[in-house]
Amino acid sequence: MEEEVILNKIIQDATDEANRILDEAKKKAHEIEEKYKQQISKKTDSEIDNIKREIKRNKETDIEKAELESRVVILEKKHEKIKAVKDEVKKKIKSLSVKELIDIYKKIISQYKNKNELEVLLPEKNKAEISKELAKIGIKVSNENLEYNTGIIIRDGNIEYNYCFEEAMNFNNEKIEKSIANILFS
Repeated sequence: MEEEVILNKIIQDATDEANRILDEAKKKAHEIEEKYKQQISKKTDSEIDNIKREIKRNKETDIEKAELESRVVILEKKHEKIKAVKDEVKKKIKSLSVKELIDIYKKIISQYKNKNELEVLLPEKNKAEISKELAKIGIKVSNENLEYNTGIIIRDGNIEYNYCFEEAMNFNNEKIEKSIANILFS
């Protein structure tokens, strides 16, 4: 019996040692698993953070692009409105009556002191009618025709003063557009 007790004791000790080793191995495996889970979790969190940052950057970039595109569209629309106003002004200038043109030309000429020394170039359109009215105030009209449809050129000796409306609009285009924009969009 004693042998049996010793044998049982040896078996029990071996079983206990095996269980201890197994428990220790399970504990180590669990620790390793937890460590890897944390690393995987950290890596995943890091990757998620990177993805979130990338999404945020892309979102900000997309918003900036959309804002820029909207500003471009707005500027294009504003430019179209400004062009439409300029075209309307040109149309109004072309549709001025002879009386209105004569009044404008007389006002321009009135700025000069020696009116009887001036020579005026007129557009071919309505030249005869306008010439008669200007002759009444002592203004000499040139036989040459002005190449523009509206406006006049005044010669004072060797100096020519260009009051052609189309030319004035082209020359002052930037100022005109700025003025229109201020009126329309302020």
